[in-house]
Amino acid sequence: MAVLLAALLPTLLHAHPVVRHPDPATPLAERWNWGMQTAKASCQQGCWIGYSIQRWMAPDSYTGWHTDRRSPLPTLQMLVYGREVEPILDRRTVGRRAVVNENVLKEVALLFRLDPNDQTIRDVKISNISLPADLEGRPLTWLGVSDQVESIPVLEEQYARTESAESKEALVVAVGIHDVGELIAPFLISIVESGEPEDVRKQAVFWLAEADDPKVLPALERTVRRDASDEVRKQAVFGISRIDTPPAEDLLIDLARNLEDHETREQAIFWLGQKASEKAVAGLSEIVENDPDVEIQKKAVFAISQLPEDEGVPRLIDIARTHRNPKVRQNAIFWLGESGDPRAVDVLVEIVRGK
Repeated sequence: MAVLLAALLPTLLHAHPVVRHPDPATPLAERWNWGMQTAKASCQQGCWIGYSIQRWMAPDSYTGWHTDRRSPLPTLQMLVYGREVEPILDRRTVGRRAVVNENVLKEVALLFRLDPNDQTIRDVKISNISLPADLEGRPLTWLGVSDQVESIPVLEEQYARTESAESKEALVVAVGIHDVGELIAPFLISIVESGEPEDVRKQAVFWLAEADDPKVLPALERTVRRDASDEVRKQAVFGISRIDTPPAEDLLIDLARNLEDHETREQAIFWLGQKASEKAVAGLSEIVENDPDVEIQKKAVFAISQLPEDEGVPRLIDIARTHRNPKVRQNAIFWLGESGDPRAVDVLVEIVRGK
């Protein structure tokens, strides 16, 4: 296989013509304008323009088209550099190098397929340069490596020029993978709170939660409480649950207790159960005991059933024995039966015998 790939490589590289910017030190905005002008001459059937950024990633994590190193396609680094500049690390290699828990800098390419008629962006591909890439026989204008601070304004400008919802969604992902949360958060918040299509806003909410910036929590709360889309609201609740700070946990508890929208509130209760912290468990227990809505109480019982056994089973036992509402007790009994815990079996036998 290795001999066959080596023999095919020159042909495969020739099938993917690449034009490179002569001075990668030029500001990215200028390189982009140069690339758009250069691409005109070779874009009759569509073409690609692209550049890369460096971002922190786990050693054995990758994003891209193909993660199979046996693919006959050339890697991006072979296309743009003519050689391998970054190895693929698998779990075994990482283990031998004793860096399994440390993130490393990796070069990630952002590739934009241009429409042959008006050169608007029709597709966006994001891939580690060490992975094989299929450019579908279309030429690539390569702009080199960009600083993330320079990259974000270029992407924002392209977003403003794009009308396709699908392309906008892809550009949101391209912005979201940047590590500079304080720079990407304002852009993502503006999209979330705009009139953009649901899928675009939902994508922006996801990446907003990934941004390491204190401004995101109030924006996510506004989205949960005000957005017209059920899906966007649920995505915002999930995003809040992923932020590991005391204010985020307090907000999730408040949403689980007090949201008026039933479905979104159920989502908050579910993700609160996944937290499994002392504060989260106390919040769920309060909902089970005091919420006026029996269905919400049952949702909180389910969330408690998802806690680690030492936390969840004793609380389910207490609910099954003592809760004043028989429907809630019955629900707790059901989840005790599903737990398979020996303590649950003893309690269920007692309940059946009327003790």
